[in-house]
Amino acid sequence: MENKRIEKTGLMDGVGVIIKDGIERRRGNPLAIFADGMILITAFLFARCHIAFGAYPLATAFVSLLPIGVWIALIGAIVGSLTLGKIGIIHAIICVVAVFLRVIISGGRGSGGETFKEPLTMRISVAMIAAFVGGAYEILLSGFVLSAVVYLCFSVLSAAVFTFALSGIFDAGIDLNSLVLGDENVFANRKNRRETFSSYLFQATALLYIFLISLSLRSYSFFGITPAYVFSAFITLLVAKRFGGIRGVTVGFISSFGISGVYAVAFALVGLGAGVVFPAGIAYALSLGGGLLCAWSYYSAGVIGILTTLPEFIFAAMISLPVLRKTGATVINKETDTEEGRVAKDMVTATALAYKSGIDHGSASIERMFSRCSGTLRNISEGERGLLYEEYEGRVISAIRGFCRDCNFYDRCVAENPAPCVECVEALATMLYKKEKIFPDDSTALPRYCHNGEALISELERAVAEAEMEKEKRRKVEAIADEYEICSRLVAEVARYYERERMQNTALSEKMCDIIRESGLPRCEARVFGDRKKHIIIAGEDKDGGIVTSPELHARIESAAGIKLGDPEYYRNGDYALLECSGAPMYSVEFSTAQRNASGVSVSGDSVASFEDGDGRFYSLIADGMGSGDLARRTSRIARDLLSNILAAPCSKSTAFHILNHVVRSRCEECSTSVDLFDFDLITGEGVFYKCGAAASYVKRDGSIFRIRSETAPIGIMKNIDAERIRVEVRGGDWVVMISDGISQTVEDSAWLLEFLSKPVTTDVASYATAIVDEAVKRGRIYDDLTVAVVRIIKL
Repeated sequence: MENKRIEKTGLMDGVGVIIKDGIERRRGNPLAIFADGMILITAFLFARCHIAFGAYPLATAFVSLLPIGVWIALIGAIVGSLTLGKIGIIHAIICVVAVFLRVIISGGRGSGGETFKEPLTMRISVAMIAAFVGGAYEILLSGFVLSAVVYLCFSVLSAAVFTFALSGIFDAGIDLNSLVLGDENVFANRKNRRETFSSYLFQATALLYIFLISLSLRSYSFFGITPAYVFSAFITLLVAKRFGGIRGVTVGFISSFGISGVYAVAFALVGLGAGVVFPAGIAYALSLGGGLLCAWSYYSAGVIGILTTLPEFIFAAMISLPVLRKTGATVINKETDTEEGRVAKDMVTATALAYKSGIDHGSASIERMFSRCSGTLRNISEGERGLLYEEYEGRVISAIRGFCRDCNFYDRCVAENPAPCVECVEALATMLYKKEKIFPDDSTALPRYCHNGEALISELERAVAEAEMEKEKRRKVEAIADEYEICSRLVAEVARYYERERMQNTALSEKMCDIIRESGLPRCEARVFGDRKKHIIIAGEDKDGGIVTSPELHARIESAAGIKLGDPEYYRNGDYALLECSGAPMYSVEFSTAQRNASGVSVSGDSVASFEDGDGRFYSLIADGMGSGDLARRTSRIARDLLSNILAAPCSKSTAFHILNHVVRSRCEECSTSVDLFDFDLITGEGVFYKCGAAASYVKRDGSIFRIRSETAPIGIMKNIDAERIRVEVRGGDWVVMISDGISQTVEDSAWLLEFLSKPVTTDVASYATAIVDEAVKRGRIYDDLTVAVVRIIKL
């Protein structure tokens, strides 16, 4: 494995990561693959669907709206647009512009980079801007003529309308798995008016979506088969089986109305007949639906009508059979409705409620975090409220110049010294800085030729007091505004984190049910909560408990969830057994550090720490205060202590750095510190570096070295932080080496360090860290503080 440098991820790198993560998530999930295929086909068809005035707005609205599968939709839209010929190039560019704008708007939001999660108003704006770009380009090509202006206006308007009209599909909280394969009625039992409205909006939007798909397919024909009728029959049968005859009639009519008003009634009858008879069996439903279709088609157009619709219905029935067999009706299964069948569900429900009620949305965590930080902040405010020495010196110079020019004895003093009192500036600034009393007859404070020393001292004290008051006032006003913003972000992020932990992972819950059934538990229930740690609750009829406690079942659960199970807890209720557990760390670490002060300096300006946050994350941190001595030491310790406390709460690292930057800047303008933070998830194995002006870090794997470096500014330099997030691949057995810039400041002078790290490690982490510092001292690197932190990754 060759050495490589990890840089900032660009757009193509991000696309690669998204594609890789998407493939991993879809392994073993055919429904997700089906959804991707539908997105690709829909985007292709929408790109070719003409509305009016030369506009093709559906693909623009589609890629502007989707919260998932955007890249797949973009590919389909581009391919579909390019099949239109030269005019399609404009439409392809419009889709690319829309996705590019969405990446800019939402690509940097959130701790995990929650791309394409922007509000609906933003998505509508993106669609309008992209359509405007295409319309403006058309005006440039065709000139300012009426047809081009109408095309521009209609494109912008229709793109916005369709983006809004289709938005209900993604805002109702209904996932595809529950919609197609769920056993409960996803449109019933809504908790409040908002959810009820979202349910109705989803159904209306879904009807519009189905209508547009049929409209897009209307012009195609393959070997005499019309895909539009095939789609209409397929979706009508699916809805009739899942939701009954009433919704089947509606979908049958709407899906075929855009193709032909004559045969729309025929497909509505298919939905009615099949929806009523489906409980008796699929064969009966298909037979009655096909019979009603033929009857109306013959009534409307004779034999030609039957030949027009029946082959498409037969083809749709054949391809829909696998889905129809798996699709559950809205009624509750009679077997699970019995007293015995409800035991597993009741056990899981009660345990799930206990788990969710135990998550307090982070209120206690926030309270503890603020309590710990308040002590540090109080010490800062009490110990460093005054001006810096340099500020005292500047005020003394300014006050002396102004006072001496207006003094009655100025001419006499100029005879002694062209710049009166200039030789006393340093002594006066030092005494004011140390809060010492200044006397007019003090020869060390004022020169002997000064005849108005008492008035001069009064002017100096007044100027300094005014400066301190102004600085304190500015600091308070700015600090209050920044603190309100930062605290609001912090509270919101913690609340969102715990809300995610409370949410049920429906797809994984269904998968767990399948695994339990395959393991021999016929009457079972499973629920999975959270995304990262995953809290798993399963129950089923297991008389001796041998299945629920078996290592084989645990292994299958771990493989499906992608985690390592913690210590399970078991409960019994008669013949039923319940298992409850959460994800446990898959890794552990060994950590050590070594330090050496710069030559001639009694204290180190570097601070180092390592800690776990109690939620399965390990942090290693080096803060290097700019300069050396006591000021650098205090600044780096503030960075170390604040980050150690803030990261105990589940907030984003961006917010933590904003808080730190605010505190450092509020101390004084000259304070700054570099920060090198290594965040290692012990549960998932994900490693991330956060660097603010820090030296390079290294990951050592056998004989290969990976260097992680960044060109960013330290904390405290700018009002807006300049932090870089660098994700690294870390495995069991790797060594992570973090250094301060005293060890190595540039790429050129790190050759000796790369040579040292490439050698095999034969000692423990403590000896290894000390050996690196000793080697740096041997090479004469004692002009700055030296700090090394070593982390060894261990796979459990």
